[in-house]
Amino acid sequence: RRLVHDKRGIGIAAGLVGEVDLSAWRDVKFSRTPRTAEEALIYIVSSLARAEHHLLSAAGGDEAQLDMAHYELRRARRVDRSILPSWALRAVEEYEERVERLMNVLSGDVDVYVKLSTLVHTMQPEEALLYLRRVYRSGDEKVKRVALRLAELVWRRLEARAARLYRLRGDRRRDVHGRVDIRKTIYNLVSYRENPIVAYRRRSKPSFALVLDTSGSMAKYSLWALLAASAFSKMVSSITLFSSNITIVPNAQKLSARRVIELIFESSFEGYTNISAALRETARLYKTPSRMVIVTDLCQTVEDERPEDVTERLAHRGWRLYYLLPPRHCTAVRERVAAHATARIVSKPEELPRVIRRVMLY
Repeated sequence: RRLVHDKRGIGIAAGLVGEVDLSAWRDVKFSRTPRTAEEALIYIVSSLARAEHHLLSAAGGDEAQLDMAHYELRRARRVDRSILPSWALRAVEEYEERVERLMNVLSGDVDVYVKLSTLVHTMQPEEALLYLRRVYRSGDEKVKRVALRLAELVWRRLEARAARLYRLRGDRRRDVHGRVDIRKTIYNLVSYRENPIVAYRRRSKPSFALVLDTSGSMAKYSLWALLAASAFSKMVSSITLFSSNITIVPNAQKLSARRVIELIFESSFEGYTNISAALRETARLYKTPSRMVIVTDLCQTVEDERPEDVTERLAHRGWRLYYLLPPRHCTAVRERVAAHATARIVSKPEELPRVIRRVMLY
Protein backbone atom coordinates (compact mmCIF):
# COMPACT_ATOMS: atom_id res chain seq x y z
CA ARG A 1 0.00 0.00 0.00
CA ARG A 2 2.98 2.30 0.36
CA LEU A 3 4.72 3.09 -2.91
CA VAL A 4 7.82 5.08 -3.72
CA HIS A 5 6.84 7.29 -6.64
CA ASP A 6 9.67 6.32 -8.95
CA LYS A 7 9.83 4.09 -12.00
CA ARG A 8 10.96 1.00 -10.09
CA GLY A 9 8.26 1.29 -7.40
CA ILE A 10 5.52 1.92 -9.93
CA GLY A 11 6.58 -1.02 -12.09
CA ILE A 12 6.62 -3.41 -9.15
CA ALA A 13 3.20 -2.20 -8.00
CA ALA A 14 1.73 -2.65 -11.48
CA GLY A 15 3.03 -6.20 -11.57
CA LEU A 16 1.27 -6.98 -8.29
CA VAL A 17 -2.16 -5.91 -9.52
CA GLY A 18 -2.92 -9.35 -10.88
CA GLU A 19 -1.79 -11.13 -7.69
CA VAL A 20 -3.65 -9.37 -4.87
CA ASP A 21 -7.18 -8.24 -4.11
CA LEU A 22 -7.63 -4.96 -5.95
CA SER A 23 -9.52 -3.44 -3.01
CA ALA A 24 -6.15 -3.19 -1.20
CA TRP A 25 -5.17 -0.34 -3.53
CA ARG A 26 -7.51 2.23 -2.01
CA ASP A 27 -4.68 3.74 0.08
CA VAL A 28 -2.47 4.38 -2.96
CA LYS A 29 -2.65 8.02 -4.08
CA PHE A 30 -1.38 9.72 -7.23
CA SER A 31 -1.55 13.50 -7.38
CA ARG A 32 -0.09 13.91 -10.85
CA THR A 33 -1.65 13.06 -14.21
CA PRO A 34 -0.65 9.52 -15.24
CA ARG A 35 1.59 9.39 -18.30
CA THR A 36 2.76 5.78 -18.55
CA ALA A 37 0.75 2.55 -18.66
CA GLU A 38 1.88 1.63 -15.13
CA GLU A 39 0.84 4.99 -13.69
CA ALA A 40 -2.51 4.85 -15.50
CA LEU A 41 -3.19 1.33 -14.23
CA ILE A 42 -2.52 2.16 -10.59
CA TYR A 43 -4.42 5.45 -10.84
CA ILE A 44 -7.54 3.65 -12.15
CA VAL A 45 -7.34 0.74 -9.71
CA SER A 46 -6.80 2.93 -6.66
CA SER A 47 -9.76 5.14 -7.66
CA LEU A 48 -12.01 2.08 -8.12
CA ALA A 49 -10.83 0.65 -4.78
CA ARG A 50 -11.73 3.89 -2.99
CA ALA A 51 -15.13 3.91 -4.74
CA GLU A 52 -15.77 0.37 -3.51
CA HIS A 53 -14.72 1.35 0.02
CA HIS A 54 -17.19 4.26 0.03
CA LEU A 55 -19.99 2.01 -1.29
CA LEU A 56 -19.44 -0.57 1.44
CA SER A 57 -19.62 2.24 4.01
CA ALA A 58 -22.84 3.52 2.40
CA ALA A 59 -24.48 0.12 2.92
CA GLY A 60 -24.27 0.70 6.67
CA GLY A 61 -26.46 3.78 6.40
CA ASP A 62 -24.02 6.61 5.55
CA GLU A 63 -25.64 7.99 2.40
CA ALA A 64 -22.98 10.71 1.97
CA GLN A 65 -20.54 7.98 0.99
CA LEU A 66 -22.47 7.47 -2.27
CA ASP A 67 -21.44 10.92 -3.54
CA MET A 68 -17.81 10.17 -2.77
CA ALA A 69 -18.09 6.84 -4.60
CA HIS A 70 -19.52 8.63 -7.67
CA TYR A 71 -16.58 11.05 -7.57
CA GLU A 72 -14.00 8.25 -7.49
CA LEU A 73 -15.74 6.44 -10.35
CA ARG A 74 -15.61 9.59 -12.47
CA ARG A 75 -11.87 9.92 -11.73
CA ALA A 76 -11.29 6.33 -12.84
CA ARG A 77 -13.18 6.86 -16.10
CA ARG A 78 -11.25 10.05 -17.00
CA VAL A 79 -8.00 8.20 -17.59
CA ASP A 80 -7.11 7.12 -21.14
CA ARG A 81 -7.18 3.30 -21.15
CA SER A 82 -5.84 2.82 -24.67
CA ILE A 83 -2.28 2.72 -23.31
CA LEU A 84 -3.04 -0.21 -20.99
CA PRO A 85 -1.90 -3.72 -21.97
CA SER A 86 -4.66 -6.26 -22.61
CA TRP A 87 -4.21 -8.15 -19.30
CA ALA A 88 -4.43 -4.92 -17.31
CA LEU A 89 -7.47 -3.73 -19.25
CA ARG A 90 -9.30 -6.98 -18.49
CA ALA A 91 -8.51 -6.67 -14.75
CA VAL A 92 -9.71 -3.06 -14.70
CA GLU A 93 -12.94 -3.82 -16.59
CA GLU A 94 -13.81 -6.76 -14.31
CA TYR A 95 -13.18 -4.68 -11.19
CA GLU A 96 -15.14 -1.72 -12.58
CA GLU A 97 -18.09 -4.01 -13.34
CA ARG A 98 -18.01 -5.27 -9.74
CA VAL A 99 -18.02 -1.70 -8.39
CA GLU A 100 -20.86 -0.67 -10.72
CA ARG A 101 -22.99 -3.59 -9.53
CA LEU A 102 -22.55 -2.37 -5.96
CA MET A 103 -23.48 1.14 -7.08
CA ASN A 104 -26.69 -0.06 -8.75
CA VAL A 105 -27.75 -1.98 -5.65
CA LEU A 106 -27.08 0.85 -3.21
CA SER A 107 -28.49 3.65 -5.36
CA GLY A 108 -31.94 2.08 -5.46
CA ASP A 109 -34.67 2.77 -2.91
CA VAL A 110 -34.62 -0.63 -1.19
CA ASP A 111 -34.57 -1.87 2.39
CA VAL A 112 -31.26 -2.10 4.28
CA TYR A 113 -31.69 -5.90 4.54
CA VAL A 114 -31.88 -6.20 0.75
CA LYS A 115 -28.84 -3.97 0.32
CA LEU A 116 -26.70 -5.85 2.81
CA SER A 117 -27.79 -9.32 1.71
CA THR A 118 -27.05 -8.47 -1.93
CA LEU A 119 -23.57 -7.31 -1.00
CA VAL A 120 -22.89 -10.28 1.23
CA HIS A 121 -23.81 -12.82 -1.45
CA THR A 122 -21.12 -11.38 -3.74
CA MET A 123 -18.37 -11.98 -1.15
CA GLN A 124 -16.50 -14.96 0.17
CA PRO A 125 -17.96 -16.07 3.54
CA GLU A 126 -14.98 -14.95 5.64
CA GLU A 127 -14.87 -11.58 3.88
CA ALA A 128 -18.62 -11.20 4.39
CA LEU A 129 -18.28 -11.82 8.14
CA LEU A 130 -15.56 -9.20 8.50
CA TYR A 131 -17.62 -6.72 6.47
CA LEU A 132 -20.80 -7.38 8.53
CA ARG A 133 -18.70 -6.90 11.66
CA ARG A 134 -17.72 -3.44 10.42
CA VAL A 135 -21.37 -2.61 9.61
CA TYR A 136 -22.46 -3.90 13.03
CA ARG A 137 -19.96 -1.71 14.88
CA SER A 138 -20.87 1.47 12.97
CA GLY A 139 -24.64 1.17 12.37
CA ASP A 140 -27.78 1.93 14.37
CA GLU A 141 -29.84 -0.69 16.20
CA LYS A 142 -31.82 -1.73 13.12
CA VAL A 143 -28.67 -2.16 11.06
CA LYS A 144 -27.06 -4.15 13.90
CA ARG A 145 -29.99 -6.59 13.99
CA VAL A 146 -29.82 -7.05 10.23
CA ALA A 147 -26.04 -7.56 10.33
CA LEU A 148 -26.36 -10.14 13.10
CA ARG A 149 -29.06 -12.06 11.22
CA LEU A 150 -27.07 -12.08 7.99
CA ALA A 151 -23.94 -13.12 9.87
CA GLU A 152 -25.75 -16.22 11.15
CA LEU A 153 -26.68 -17.16 7.58
CA VAL A 154 -23.11 -16.61 6.39
CA TRP A 155 -21.81 -18.68 9.29
CA ARG A 156 -24.01 -21.59 8.20
CA ARG A 157 -22.58 -21.28 4.68
CA LEU A 158 -19.10 -21.37 6.15
CA GLU A 159 -19.91 -24.43 8.28
CA ALA A 160 -21.39 -26.24 5.29
CA ARG A 161 -18.33 -25.43 3.20
CA ALA A 162 -15.93 -26.63 5.88
CA ALA A 163 -17.92 -29.83 6.47
CA ARG A 164 -17.96 -30.56 2.75
CA LEU A 165 -14.24 -29.96 2.33
CA TYR A 166 -12.89 -31.49 5.51
CA ARG A 167 -15.73 -33.66 6.85
CA LEU A 168 -15.89 -31.91 10.17
CA ARG A 169 -17.97 -34.15 12.41
CA GLY A 170 -16.45 -33.48 15.80
CA ASP A 171 -19.73 -33.55 17.72
CA ARG A 172 -20.99 -36.66 15.90
CA ARG A 173 -18.01 -38.83 16.68
CA ARG A 174 -19.18 -42.28 17.69
CA ASP A 175 -18.39 -43.47 21.17
CA VAL A 176 -16.90 -46.98 21.26
CA HIS A 177 -18.12 -47.66 24.81
CA GLY A 178 -20.17 -50.88 24.85
CA ARG A 179 -19.16 -52.05 21.36
CA VAL A 180 -17.83 -55.61 21.08
CA ASP A 181 -14.33 -56.25 19.79
CA ILE A 182 -15.21 -58.99 17.28
CA ARG A 183 -11.67 -60.19 16.59
CA LYS A 184 -10.68 -60.66 20.23
CA THR A 185 -14.06 -62.15 21.19
CA ILE A 186 -13.87 -64.83 18.45
CA TYR A 187 -10.29 -65.63 19.45
CA ASN A 188 -11.39 -66.14 23.07
CA LEU A 189 -14.34 -68.30 22.00
CA VAL A 190 -12.26 -70.73 19.93
CA SER A 191 -9.70 -70.83 22.75
CA TYR A 192 -12.48 -71.79 25.24
CA ARG A 193 -11.53 -68.98 27.58
CA GLU A 194 -13.71 -67.80 30.42
CA ASN A 195 -15.54 -64.53 29.85
CA PRO A 196 -14.75 -64.48 26.11
CA ILE A 197 -16.62 -61.29 25.22
CA VAL A 198 -14.30 -58.31 24.98
CA ALA A 199 -15.55 -54.72 24.64
CA TYR A 200 -13.60 -51.80 23.28
CA ARG A 201 -12.11 -49.50 25.83
CA ARG A 202 -13.82 -46.19 26.04
CA ARG A 203 -11.66 -43.52 24.44
CA SER A 204 -11.58 -40.32 26.41
CA LYS A 205 -11.76 -37.11 24.45
CA PRO A 206 -8.94 -34.75 25.39
CA SER A 207 -9.81 -31.15 26.10
CA PHE A 208 -8.04 -28.29 24.38
CA ALA A 209 -7.50 -24.62 25.06
CA LEU A 210 -7.73 -22.62 21.83
CA VAL A 211 -5.69 -19.38 21.75
CA LEU A 212 -6.33 -17.06 18.77
CA ASP A 213 -4.39 -14.02 17.62
CA THR A 214 -6.90 -11.36 16.50
CA SER A 215 -4.44 -8.75 15.23
CA GLY A 216 -5.16 -7.40 11.74
CA SER A 217 -2.96 -9.85 9.82
CA MET A 218 -4.57 -12.87 11.53
CA ALA A 219 -8.26 -11.97 11.06
CA LYS A 220 -9.14 -14.67 8.50
CA TYR A 221 -7.11 -17.32 10.32
CA SER A 222 -8.99 -16.55 13.53
CA LEU A 223 -12.35 -16.84 11.75
CA TRP A 224 -11.56 -20.30 10.42
CA ALA A 225 -10.16 -21.37 13.80
CA LEU A 226 -13.41 -20.28 15.46
CA LEU A 227 -15.26 -22.36 12.88
CA ALA A 228 -13.23 -25.40 13.91
CA ALA A 229 -13.93 -24.59 17.58
CA SER A 230 -17.65 -24.57 16.81
CA ALA A 231 -17.39 -27.95 15.05
CA PHE A 232 -15.41 -29.49 17.93
CA SER A 233 -17.16 -27.63 20.74
CA LYS A 234 -17.17 -30.67 23.08
CA MET A 235 -13.40 -30.89 22.92
CA VAL A 236 -12.58 -27.17 23.24
CA SER A 237 -12.66 -26.25 26.92
CA SER A 238 -11.74 -22.57 26.55
CA ILE A 239 -11.13 -19.95 23.86
CA THR A 240 -8.75 -17.02 24.27
CA LEU A 241 -8.86 -14.10 21.83
CA PHE A 242 -5.96 -11.69 22.10
CA SER A 243 -4.22 -8.76 20.50
CA SER A 244 -3.06 -6.12 22.98
CA ASN A 245 -6.16 -7.01 25.06
CA ILE A 246 -7.26 -10.50 26.08
CA THR A 247 -10.77 -12.01 26.03
CA ILE A 248 -11.26 -15.48 27.53
CA VAL A 249 -14.36 -17.68 27.09
CA PRO A 250 -14.00 -20.35 29.82
CA ASN A 251 -16.93 -22.68 28.99
CA ALA A 252 -16.46 -23.10 25.26
CA GLN A 253 -18.37 -26.42 25.19
CA LYS A 254 -21.60 -24.43 25.41
CA LEU A 255 -20.60 -22.07 22.58
CA SER A 256 -23.49 -21.49 20.17
CA ALA A 257 -23.28 -20.09 16.64
CA ARG A 258 -24.77 -16.79 17.87
CA ARG A 259 -22.12 -16.53 20.59
CA VAL A 260 -19.33 -17.22 18.09
CA ILE A 261 -20.63 -14.40 15.87
CA GLU A 262 -20.82 -12.07 18.85
CA LEU A 263 -17.20 -12.89 19.63
CA ILE A 264 -16.25 -12.03 16.06
CA PHE A 265 -18.16 -8.75 16.18
CA GLU A 266 -16.69 -7.81 19.56
CA SER A 267 -13.10 -8.55 18.52
CA SER A 268 -11.12 -5.61 17.20
CA PHE A 269 -8.88 -7.50 14.69
CA GLU A 270 -6.35 -4.71 15.05
CA GLY A 271 -3.81 -3.39 17.51
CA TYR A 272 -0.65 -4.82 19.00
CA THR A 273 0.05 -8.45 19.90
CA ASN A 274 0.90 -9.82 23.34
CA ILE A 275 1.33 -13.57 22.90
CA SER A 276 3.08 -14.11 26.24
CA ALA A 277 0.23 -12.63 28.31
CA ALA A 278 -2.33 -14.72 26.41
CA LEU A 279 -0.43 -17.93 27.16
CA ARG A 280 -0.06 -17.07 30.85
CA GLU A 281 -3.72 -16.09 31.33
CA THR A 282 -4.96 -19.20 29.53
CA ALA A 283 -2.77 -21.51 31.63
CA ARG A 284 -4.15 -19.98 34.84
CA LEU A 285 -7.63 -21.34 34.03
CA TYR A 286 -6.46 -24.93 34.52
CA LYS A 287 -5.52 -26.68 37.72
CA THR A 288 -3.69 -29.40 35.79
CA PRO A 289 -1.78 -28.99 32.49
CA SER A 290 -3.70 -29.77 29.33
CA ARG A 291 -3.27 -29.17 25.60
CA MET A 292 -3.14 -25.76 23.97
CA VAL A 293 -3.58 -24.88 20.27
CA ILE A 294 -2.23 -21.41 19.44
CA VAL A 295 -2.99 -19.70 16.11
CA THR A 296 -0.61 -16.74 15.72
CA ASP A 297 2.19 -15.28 13.60
CA LEU A 298 4.52 -15.22 16.67
CA CYS A 299 5.20 -11.50 16.25
CA GLN A 300 5.26 -10.12 19.79
CA THR A 301 4.73 -6.34 19.54
CA VAL A 302 4.19 -5.55 23.24
CA GLU A 303 7.08 -5.37 25.69
CA ASP A 304 6.75 -8.49 27.86
CA GLU A 305 8.33 -11.90 28.29
CA ARG A 306 9.49 -13.60 25.14
CA PRO A 307 6.90 -16.14 23.83
CA GLU A 308 9.58 -18.84 23.69
CA ASP A 309 10.33 -18.36 27.40
CA VAL A 310 6.67 -18.75 28.36
CA THR A 311 6.40 -21.76 26.04
CA GLU A 312 9.40 -23.42 27.67
CA ARG A 313 8.01 -22.84 31.16
CA LEU A 314 4.57 -24.25 30.26
CA ALA A 315 6.12 -27.27 28.55
CA HIS A 316 8.15 -28.07 31.67
CA ARG A 317 4.93 -27.92 33.70
CA GLY A 318 3.38 -30.58 31.46
CA TRP A 319 1.52 -28.57 28.83
CA ARG A 320 1.44 -29.83 25.25
CA LEU A 321 1.46 -26.82 22.92
CA TYR A 322 0.69 -26.73 19.18
CA TYR A 323 1.51 -23.56 17.21
CA LEU A 324 -0.32 -23.11 13.89
CA LEU A 325 1.35 -20.35 11.87
CA PRO A 326 0.61 -18.47 8.65
CA PRO A 327 3.30 -18.46 5.92
CA ARG A 328 4.43 -14.99 7.00
CA HIS A 329 5.55 -15.23 10.61
CA CYS A 330 8.57 -14.58 12.80
CA THR A 331 10.85 -17.45 11.79
CA ALA A 332 13.44 -16.79 14.50
CA VAL A 333 10.81 -17.14 17.24
CA ARG A 334 9.38 -20.24 15.56
CA GLU A 335 12.77 -21.96 15.61
CA ARG A 336 13.17 -21.27 19.33
CA VAL A 337 9.58 -22.26 20.15
CA ALA A 338 9.90 -25.53 18.21
CA ALA A 339 12.32 -26.85 20.86
CA HIS A 340 9.45 -27.08 23.37
CA ALA A 341 6.27 -27.23 21.24
CA THR A 342 4.94 -28.40 17.88
CA ALA A 343 5.01 -25.64 15.26
CA ARG A 344 3.29 -26.08 11.91
CA ILE A 345 2.82 -23.68 8.99
CA VAL A 346 -0.71 -23.52 7.53
CA SER A 347 -0.59 -22.14 3.99
CA LYS A 348 -4.21 -20.93 3.78
CA PRO A 349 -6.78 -19.90 6.41
CA GLU A 350 -9.33 -22.40 5.08
CA GLU A 351 -6.88 -25.23 5.84
CA LEU A 352 -7.12 -24.56 9.59
CA PRO A 353 -10.20 -26.72 10.33
CA ARG A 354 -8.53 -29.76 8.78
CA VAL A 355 -5.28 -29.17 10.68
CA ILE A 356 -7.07 -28.54 14.00
CA ARG A 357 -9.18 -31.64 13.40
CA ARG A 358 -6.02 -33.71 13.00
CA VAL A 359 -4.48 -32.24 16.15
CA MET A 360 -7.59 -32.85 18.23
CA LEU A 361 -8.61 -36.30 17.06
CA TYR A 362 -5.24 -37.98 16.64
